Amino acid sequence: MMKQPHNTSHQKRYGQYFSGSKVADLLSALLPPSRLYSSAIDPMVGVGDLLLQAIQKTLPNSNIVGVEIDAPVAEQCAHRMSSTKIINGDSFSSKQIIVPDGWDLVITNPPYVRYQLQKDEHSVMPSSAKIRDNLCKRISAMQHLSASDKAFFLKLAQNYSGLSDMAVPSWLLCASLLCDNGVLAIVVPEAWLNREYAAPIRYLLLKCFDNIVVARDIGACWFENALVRTCLVVAERSKTVFFDEGLKKNIYQIDLGA
Repeated sequence: MMKQPHNTSHQKRYGQYFSGSKVADLLSALLPPSRLYSSAIDPMVGVGDLLLQAIQKTLPNSNIVGVEIDAPVAEQCAHRMSSTKIINGDSFSSKQIIVPDGWDLVITNPPYVRYQLQKDEHSVMPSSAKIRDNLCKRISAMQHLSASDKAFFLKLAQNYSGLSDMAVPSWLLCASLLCDNGVLAIVVPEAWLNREYAAPIRYLLLKCFDNIVVARDIGACWFENALVRTCLVVAERSKTVFFDEGLKKNIYQIDLGA
């Protein structure tokens, strides 16, 4: 298990709560059994805890990529995963995350940071406006999305609340990267279950995903020094449901204590 940065200020600026082996093992265990992936990406890879687990479920010669905005952490991840392509950059502005057919597995633990509160001109994280603009550009450039799906994702990206934490645009980016029948595996604050600003995410899951598994950390014991409880969510990309079609979704919730 990789430790948190010792510099608390640095950790908060980057929203760094690295997954660790416990969360990585749990999230990996929730992935669809007996499935192997031809491509996998972690757009906010950190030190690589989740991606290391994901690699064990990929086919030989799979395309595996991690993206990390914090240069020293990206270097640490690259050293730890020497055979994997690790990109030092902002996933919202990186053109390298876009592949013609989409990704088979997108797995990540987005930074927990209220980016809209970072108003200092020297802030290391991009502003909320910059994130939204770059998110829309990335979605617009995705060739694997149908015209209707691209329009749907763009509408969500253009209209999610400015009160959102970074998990909301991160979730939209990750979901849009998936190929048909791809799998999304993500660590997010529990607030997405009931906060109004996360309504677009709940709507997205119902419209575009099936076999949705939600594991809640009811004991708040997965992350040291974190002030919020978290969830693990795994869902399979399915055909987008339109208004004239019935919602038939399999949704499972697991509450995990200490």
